[in-house]
Amino acid sequence: MECEFKCKVLEAIFEPEGGFLGGPIKVSCDIKVKPCYHLIIEQCGTRHITITADEEVSVFELNSILTKVERLLMIFYGYFVPLKELKFLQSSIFTDKQLVSPARNLKYRIFLPTKSLDYI
Repeated sequence: MECEFKCKVLEAIFEPEGGFLGGPIKVSCDIKVKPCYHLIIEQCGTRHITITADEEVSVFELNSILTKVERLLMIFYGYFVPLKELKFLQSSIFTDKQLVSPARNLKYRIFLPTKSLDYI
């Protein structure tokens, strides 16, 4: 029987190749759905996004929120910033070390237009 990976926190670091992002900027907000999600975006050279849920949720749910937020940021900035690191933390079932595998798998599934052949 397989068990779904669940945790409360997602941390992502985005870093442009051969450059850096502006800042310092720190923005936080709450996404008030059940469960409530707390979003913190910090940027100073690199972009750190932390999403914390009030209760444990699927890593896919946390990743879905990250993807939507990052798409909006990429539209507003006008360019895509590569994901350097993705972590899932604070699970009552799994250790942080056990959560490395789903993080690695999701990181490599993210579409990045700058890696496509016809990107100029």
